[in-house]
Amino acid sequence: MKIFFCFFTILQVLELVYSYKKTKRIFSIPNIYFVGITINFILYLCDWSTDFTVKCQPLTYCILIISTLIVMVFDLIYLKKYVMLENVKLENYKITKLKYGDKMFISVSSLIIILCLILAICENIITYGMLFPFLNKIDAHKNSVVFFGTLWKAIYPIGLFAFAFEYKENKGKKKSEYLLLIITTLYLLLGSGGRFWPVISVLSFVVFIFNTNKIKLKNIFFMIILGIISLRVLLLMGMSRLNQNYLYSTLIGYNGPFSNTNLGEIFAWYYGYFPYSFHNLNLTLINIDSNSLFTNGRFFIIPFLYVTKLHNLFNLEYIDLALSVRVISNTSATVATAFFEFYADFRYFFFLPIVFLIWIMNKWGTKKTLFAQGTYAYCLIIFFFFNFYNVFSSGIPYTFILLWYLFNKLMVVKRKECMIFINEK
Repeated sequence: MKIFFCFFTILQVLELVYSYKKTKRIFSIPNIYFVGITINFILYLCDWSTDFTVKCQPLTYCILIISTLIVMVFDLIYLKKYVMLENVKLENYKITKLKYGDKMFISVSSLIIILCLILAICENIITYGMLFPFLNKIDAHKNSVVFFGTLWKAIYPIGLFAFAFEYKENKGKKKSEYLLLIITTLYLLLGSGGRFWPVISVLSFVVFIFNTNKIKLKNIFFMIILGIISLRVLLLMGMSRLNQNYLYSTLIGYNGPFSNTNLGEIFAWYYGYFPYSFHNLNLTLINIDSNSLFTNGRFFIIPFLYVTKLHNLFNLEYIDLALSVRVISNTSATVATAFFEFYADFRYFFFLPIVFLIWIMNKWGTKKTLFAQGTYAYCLIIFFFFNFYNVFSSGIPYTFILLWYLFNKLMVVKRKECMIFINEK
């Protein structure tokens, strides 16, 4: 099976080159899949952990190969539409202004970002009775309060997208608005120590900007520098949660390049978060198959139940469902990618949700609307994190899509400005 995987990987690279030459798109589905899934699976096959005592099974290879084929086939089907797609320019759209009499009341992006900050503060106070549980050495990164946590995670990317609208329209933003954005972003990271959702939102924002603007070289260089700094901060945040007596490389048995060095410790963190998850996938697939632990579509339906708040009626919780089939061999690296859910739900028809996802993402990617391009950018980042876990299962992406749709319907106008006046009584 390894030979088959190598063969299809070569085909994948050739298709990537062909697709890029035709469309000139950096943030495309096949590119994200290659970087997020294929490369990390190859790194897993390198066996850079002493924990990897069970060889990669044919079933695991099969799922990855078929998923690769699905991505390639859909990319070729939609290639012509991507070639014909003109950039959706932000300057062709405007956000409805909120006005009090004749004066500007508040920018929409600022209103959303303030709401995010308030909701995140409420979430930390309700759960831990303090503003900064993370800075008080409380591991709160998995903390989530119904309504408060779901809402700020769903509307934060909308606030960032709105910020981009207003920046383009006004050719800049006020210093106070930049300060508000920085304070909120720092609090979302440092309040509870949760990195995952702020990172998804910021990366979605970056993809959205790239796909709706012509980015200058100096701006790309600035983003790279900012990205390196951000990665360092995120790494330090992760290390702060560890028992100081152990290095992360020791906890996951990392023995790859630069092991036992400071640089190797950085490699170990990446390896434990992403390639290691395919080891967990391999073990989980064996467990599901050997013990017939099939979930019959429950993983697929649970996020919709979360959005509609019907999960309690059906007595379904994601964590309970996942732990009923998942294998956790190392508490320092527990995730098992998104693919185990597909197999547990549909067995030999595991490809059905993948086909649906790739189809709908391509539909959004080839549409000339801001709703479609914003949703495409967001889902593209979620697709990258399939090497980690199925983000859709949380229900938050569906909440985002619903609110982003309503935002576009109610607050976004094309080419002409719409005013909302808040009259004094």
